[in-house]
Amino acid sequence: MRKLVFIAALFSLSSSAGTRQPPTIILRTEPVREQRTRAGYEVKSDTFANDEMRVRLPSVARASVTVVQNRARETPATSLFRALFTAEASRANFALSVGARLEPAMEGRYGGAFLADMFGALGVRSVAFGRRLVYPAPLRDHLNFPDLAARGVEVWSGASYPMLGKTIAERLGVEQQALPPRPNRRAQALWSVPANPAGKRIVLVQTKRVAGSEQFHEDLLEMLHAVWEAKRQGAAEVTVVSPYLAYSRSDRADTPGTAVGAALLPQLMKAAGVDNVVFYSVHQAQEVGIFQALHIGVAHASGEAILARHIAQEFLRSGENKALLRVVAPDAGAAKRARVFAAALEKELALKPGTIEVVVASKYRDDASGKLELTFDANVQGATAIALDDETASGSTLALVADAARAKGAAQVYAAVSHLTGPAHVKLEKTASLSKLFVLDTLPQPSMVTDSTKIEVVGIAEPLADLVRAMFSGQGLEKHLFYEYP
Repeated sequence: MRKLVFIAALFSLSSSAGTRQPPTIILRTEPVREQRTRAGYEVKSDTFANDEMRVRLPSVARASVTVVQNRARETPATSLFRALFTAEASRANFALSVGARLEPAMEGRYGGAFLADMFGALGVRSVAFGRRLVYPAPLRDHLNFPDLAARGVEVWSGASYPMLGKTIAERLGVEQQALPPRPNRRAQALWSVPANPAGKRIVLVQTKRVAGSEQFHEDLLEMLHAVWEAKRQGAAEVTVVSPYLAYSRSDRADTPGTAVGAALLPQLMKAAGVDNVVFYSVHQAQEVGIFQALHIGVAHASGEAILARHIAQEFLRSGENKALLRVVAPDAGAAKRARVFAAALEKELALKPGTIEVVVASKYRDDASGKLELTFDANVQGATAIALDDETASGSTLALVADAARAKGAAQVYAAVSHLTGPAHVKLEKTASLSKLFVLDTLPQPSMVTDSTKIEVVGIAEPLADLVRAMFSGQGLEKHLFYEYP
């Protein structure tokens, strides 16, 4: 069952001439008949067979949101949860602040202090009880701030990938500063940050480099300390842009006595003072929920969409037979990501949905030889196969997929990954069954990768800068983000 939720969008102008303040957006959880609210948005709220719900909003980025619970035809508890979900969705979609105005009966039914604590846990700044609203004058321009520099946005580049930070800053038209190098890593000398961060909105670019674990953890600490120091000196907001999110693959306690690495870094970021985080293609999309539970804004960007766009252009130039394309998931866990990629590729190639088949591989060990083998759940005979994964470090799995696909009669085998995090290029260069590897430059790659004729590095600087601009200008982020298909 799907339920329509009406959103009345009412914006306010600052009383200071020439100065714009964040618009106030009033979100109603139920349809209303008031004439002046009919110019608002209509969004869909889904109620599922198991009685759970989901609320989806239009763009509320950089806005001040008030969630208004109206008298509903549903039960008070369901109506209340609809308001809670609306508040959570507003905060998760980068609203600057969220308030709530509830039906007066809710205070008597559940208790004002209790409800204030519940909404407060979601980052709601205030909870009022009553239906009377003050309607501000409409703002025709929905927080359209193309000049990010005027808003105090500044890019800081960490030691891991200064060129990426420089390119992002140039595209955004804002100042870029490199984090000062630590005088001596082995001495008692702390990192420092660029001067005068007070009141600024800092975009800190830091990722992983293929250089060994000591440098890897040094870069993580540099990022955390820079955020902590910037906030200590009065920075208004810090957004960490980490195209490769460290410890994303450590998403479960797979042996006794271990910690979940994917939960460690978000907690450290929260302690340091991170407000928002941007990354590409984490191992499990559910990891976004860890950040949301800590009230950190999350933009999980789709590396798959960028790869699909680039590969589609390559295929159109080469005249590859689109009807014989197959996307191969290396295992069942990668099947959803493969379907997202296949759908993006269909869109770029102007194919009907479902044209590109997703083939799922399964690993097994041959009893006779003891070798690891692969089988596929569909035919790849004569097909152009694209093996899709979020990350490769050693290259072993992709090499195994390529060998197995060619053995099953695939005409060509390509591979595409968002993150090349280890020496996988060494193995894949020697894998004769693999025609080409496409990889995003979420990490700075060595010359052996960038100069290779078999590996094609696809740049993320421009789409990443456009995503950051959308975050700070109140534009919709949907086209940039990763969404799993059901």
